Amino acid sequence: MKATYFPKYRYTGKVATPGDQKGARGAQAGMRRGRLVDREMDMFVACQGDARKFASTLKRKPHAYTARMTAALTKLELRPVDTQTVVGDIETGFATAVDILCVDKHGEPCLVEQKCGFAGYYERSNDQMLHELAEYSNAPLNQHQLQLSLTAWLFYKTFGIRVKKAFVIRIVDTGVFFHELQQKFLNLAPVALRRMRGVVHAKSPKRSRRR
Repeated sequence: MKATYFPKYRYTGKVATPGDQKGARGAQAGMRRGRLVDREMDMFVACQGDARKFASTLKRKPHAYTARMTAALTKLELRPVDTQTVVGDIETGFATAVDILCVDKHGEPCLVEQKCGFAGYYERSNDQMLHELAEYSNAPLNQHQLQLSLTAWLFYKTFGIRVKKAFVIRIVDTGVFFHELQQKFLNLAPVALRRMRGVVHAKSPKRSRRR
């Protein structure tokens, strides 16, 4: 995805250098936090979104980000039914996983991509995206829109169900941000997958013919 649509993107937040022990510790702590929240959300969904059952199973106070994510799903009136649902497409050879598969109050599927952090640079970019997405900057905000659109299309290819709504829910220390999937990104998903497939094939080593 990066090689095809935003190859020039560079991380524009705080970069940890070898001498920057605080920055290095912060990056490591962020990764540990993300893994912890993922595990707790897996447990929450296994409890069918039942807050009391989740609290009884966890036997401790959940991480603050987990609490915000569960509250965010409640606010959107979404009921989580699965995590890391594998989706893919044989034609293009791509596969991924849905972070949190939910159903809304009408029983329609809704995909949720969970993100932790990106505070201060989520909309910051250093270039434009390429090809069909050239009107968008290469900021993480748009990278995640592309990622979610591809996931939604692969969900359709796997289950034959078109997703009407999908969200990136981003949790930071100061609160929760909801980023609904834009229709234009979703419409371009099939084209994007075919283009990405072409890039992958072009970079793959050619097999020598047997004589």
